[in-house]
Amino acid sequence: MVCERSNTAMSNELQQEKHTQLLQFSTVNDPLLMPQRSEWSCSCRKANGCSSLSRMLMRPSILLSLVLLSQVLRTECRPANTDEAMAPQWAHPEKMEKKLHAVPASKTVKFRCQASGNPNPTLKWYKNGREFKRGHRIGGFKVRHVWTIIMESVVPSDKGNYTCVVENQYGSINHTYQLDVVERSPHRPILQAGLPANRTAVVGSDVEFECKVFSDPQPQIQWLKHIEVNGSRVGSDGLPYVRVLKTAGLNTRDKEIEILQLRNVSFDDAGEYTCLAGNSIGFSHHSAWLTVFEVPTDKGNYTCVVENQYGSINHTHQLDVVERSPHRPILQAGLPTDRTAVVGSDVEFECKVLNDPQPHIQWLKHIEVNGNRVDSDGVPYVRVLKTAGLNTTDKEMEILQLRNVSFDDAGEYTCLAGNSIGISHQSAWLTVFEVPTDKGNYTCVVENQYGSINHTHQLDVVAMAPQWAHPEKMEKKLHAVPASRTMKFRCRASGNPNPTLKWYKNGRELKRDHRIGGFKVRDHVWTIIMESVVPSDKGNYTCVVENQYGSINHTYQLDVVERTPNRPILQAGLPTDRTAVVGSDVEFECKVFSDPQPHIQWLKHIEVNGNRVDSDGVPYVRVLKIAGLNTTDKEMEILQLRNVSFDDAGEYTCLAGNSIGFSHQSAWLTVVEGCRTKS
Repeated sequence: MVCERSNTAMSNELQQEKHTQLLQFSTVNDPLLMPQRSEWSCSCRKANGCSSLSRMLMRPSILLSLVLLSQVLRTECRPANTDEAMAPQWAHPEKMEKKLHAVPASKTVKFRCQASGNPNPTLKWYKNGREFKRGHRIGGFKVRHVWTIIMESVVPSDKGNYTCVVENQYGSINHTYQLDVVERSPHRPILQAGLPANRTAVVGSDVEFECKVFSDPQPQIQWLKHIEVNGSRVGSDGLPYVRVLKTAGLNTRDKEIEILQLRNVSFDDAGEYTCLAGNSIGFSHHSAWLTVFEVPTDKGNYTCVVENQYGSINHTHQLDVVERSPHRPILQAGLPTDRTAVVGSDVEFECKVLNDPQPHIQWLKHIEVNGNRVDSDGVPYVRVLKTAGLNTTDKEMEILQLRNVSFDDAGEYTCLAGNSIGISHQSAWLTVFEVPTDKGNYTCVVENQYGSINHTHQLDVVAMAPQWAHPEKMEKKLHAVPASRTMKFRCRASGNPNPTLKWYKNGRELKRDHRIGGFKVRDHVWTIIMESVVPSDKGNYTCVVENQYGSINHTYQLDVVERTPNRPILQAGLPTDRTAVVGSDVEFECKVFSDPQPHIQWLKHIEVNGNRVDSDGVPYVRVLKIAGLNTTDKEMEILQLRNVSFDDAGEYTCLAGNSIGFSHQSAWLTVVEGCRTKS
């Protein structure tokens, strides 16, 4: 640091030199001249050298003057040691990275700007550029532990930018939080998924069902048990017969009504229980089943005692009788497996079924009827190949054997297992190919009257059933896209000879006239393209790739989400605050997601007559960048500032709007002067 001062603090003898001295500091360890902690010293510099001042330093009066001068300079020039003075800095900047806070109305919001500095800095809060005072908000706000502002029961009028400014005499820092208060759209109650859950209990025990309800407006909750009337569980109108077990009273809390307790259950308590929640918008309900069983009487410890006149030994076996809950058949994962076979060979499919009660097993082959694999109800066409007879064992039913297969046997096979509870099934594919007939040794013989030579070539014709070129790129099966997007499905494969490709939707061959706007197929890249998808495009899209040696298929599931128009969404954390040296270049970035098409502007906040906002609270701004006819969104997302000066410091805002509304996020630019060095 270089400080220029006049020498009025020096003695009269030094002033008689009639020269203005330039005092320059350098670090030494002389405790006579400066306090050791600050480590300053003073040397002189003038046009004609320092010989006069050097001679005067030997005089005690001059030495005393310099010591007094050093104390004055110590109070007016900040030393490098931060124990003495420190500009404000954030205590936990990583906790302040989230700038946009979108919360539902009536929630409590807390913003924190903890900082340190020496001396202790002060904190002020601003809303949309104006100092924020308790009288500016209905219900006011609280300030906790100096650094935190708390607003309870926020309302839409609380939306805005909240800026904390922390400063002391050595510097100032600020941080802006954006608060968006979401007005809740009324809807019927929302019940937490998975609750209530099925329960299994022993006779005489206690059971609890739980139901979590989220609702605005206030819900009315009931617990119901499904019953039978005259042997029927539903009435003539299709509504179930129920008995109301629990309903909210005047003093019943939501927490109490969310729990249904059953004490000392009996077999009569078994059955279906429903949590029903309603409000002024509509009703929601979830159900669960209670299974009640008796403690098996055979459970216990069984001890055998073996003895004779010479001694006795014993051993204890513990028996635990496990009550089996009835369920539909369970099929072992991975069975049956896909098979590839040569024409004329034999093939086996295997299916492992784990079940109680006793299952009924069938083997099916999927077929086509009039070019369709499913009927008008979406049920696949099948031919039953094997079904259990009176004397057929489960072991026999788990194996399907195909003898002397032909191309007609290629296709999809299903193992179907059912019992009184339900049905389970798993499928596999059979690919059939022929051994190439051109394989063999080919010999050329060249001869004339003087001799003969020959050479043999061995030809191995590689016949290859179709296989996926990039199966790792096909792992994502479910594609949920917003309406009006373009959808591409790709099933690139290889084979010898080259396989053909067909597309099916929900089991039926997909043709262009089946869809409004049709579709495109790019055969060279094995891709189907559907532009501007609509909800009616939802479904399963299957590509079938085949040649004479086999067939493979893959299914994509398309879900078309109907888009709810909304104002633009800006990526959190952008633009970010920047600090730059005078003369350097700066970039701000803003990522905008919007449908419909957004209009983007970059603004700089300015002051007019000392105010940053007008009488309506609207900030004064200058438009820096606006989209032209040929400007791309990518260009508009970047704001570049060249050769910045102190005038460029301040707040910058990315403003994006569409036909629904506006969104904006801001960042600050701090401009500092570069370090100067003097030789």
